[in-house]
This record gives sequence, structure tokens and C-alpha cells, in this order.
Amino acid sequence: MSDLKNAVRYAQVILDIPLALPLDYSLAGLDAGRAQVGHRCVVPLGRGVRVGVIVGTSDAVAIDAQRIKPVSRVLDEITPLAPDWLQLTQFAADYYQHSWGEVALPSLPRMLRSVPGARFAQSIARMRTRAGARWSESAAPRVELTAEQTAAIDAVTRTTGFASHLLFGITGSGKTEVYLAAIANALKSSPTAQALLLVPEINLTPQLESLLQARFPNERVLALHSNLPDAERAAAW
Repeated sequence: MSDLKNAVRYAQVILDIPLALPLDYSLAGLDAGRAQVGHRCVVPLGRGVRVGVIVGTSDAVAIDAQRIKPVSRVLDEITPLAPDWLQLTQFAADYYQHSWGEVALPSLPRMLRSVPGARFAQSIARMRTRAGARWSESAAPRVELTAEQTAAIDAVTRTTGFASHLLFGITGSGKTEVYLAAIANALKSSPTAQALLLVPEINLTPQLESLLQARFPNERVLALHSNLPDAERAAAW
């Protein structure tokens, strides 16, 4: 029992470097139970330290354990990165012939892929406070739908599984109402359901964000685009 309790576990970590396979690091001196797949961690690399993502754990490694460096710190201030996200980044890495870490790490907000400073924990606490807030405005009044809008909404909401639809209409013809109805239908399908709405221009984001907040007052609405400051991007993430 003592040997099992004191046994060293290892973590397989991906980094933003061009290596085909994850690197092995020891979890000696750390609570191995805190090192879950999807957690970020700080590890030594060369003469410096880097932030990586744990993609596996094991009780043994294929090389001499004496050569393996320890994980410096497990960054568990936020929940582990989701399995679906890890799977998506691994698929993208394979498809574009890059290492997994070269795809996964750059896709994170800058604050989450940098070695945290002394104020990082305070920043995370502030982000949680902002992200945990719910919009409480009254729901926007429903718009009277036209026959064409109703037909389009029926066609979209009848679809189960993945499908693509081409919605044609000039500016101001009411396409947004169809999108909102599709989002509402998706959100009702599951307590954990989410909806992603892509906008062609950053300048349209504030107007659309306000519309979504009014239409879905009990849902969390987050915006991501290239003009967001690092702190806001991390908070949205």
C-alpha cells in the first residue's frame, strides 16, 4: 500500500513547439490528483519555463525516469479544457500537419498560455465574477413573423443532426429573426446547449450582442473577436 501511495505519476504535456509527440514530465512533489487531462501546467523547457496542456497521465514512461523533469506547477485556477476542445485541436493539428501543441496553445487567450504572474489569481477571480453574472433585463418583445420567416424557421427547426441551410434575403428582410428562432430552439434542446453566431464584421458585434442579451435575458452572451483586450478575451473564454 505504501509503495502505491508513494508511486510517482507522470504527465504527458503538449507545448507550443514543433514536436510530434507530447513530452513526459514527472508529477513528483505534487498532488497527482490535481493534474487532470486538460489542465494547464508550467513546465521547464531548456533554460526557461513554458505553459503547456496535460493531455495524458501514466504510471510509467518509456525512457529513463531519472531523465524526466518535474512539472513545476499545475494551473488549476480554471476548470480543465474540455475533451471536445482537445479533440478539435488535435484534429486541426493532424489536418494541417503541425504539432498538437502548436495548434492548441495559440488558440488559447494570451493570459492562459503565458506563465502566470503574482496577480494572476486575482485576475481569474475578477473574471469569474464577471462571467458568472446573468443579464436581468426584460426580454425583448417578440416580432410578428412573416409567412416567409415562419417557413424558414420551420425548415431549420425540423432538422435533426448536422445540416446546412442557405437563407436568402436582402438587408432588413428579417433574416436575424430566423437566426434567433434557431438559437432559441437549440438552447431548449438541452440544459448544456450552446449556440455560436458568426458575424461578418466586428463593427456589428455591439448591436448584435445587445439584441441577443435582450432576447435571451437568462442566458450568458459572450463575444470574441480580434479587437478584444487580453483580459476581456480571457474572461470570455
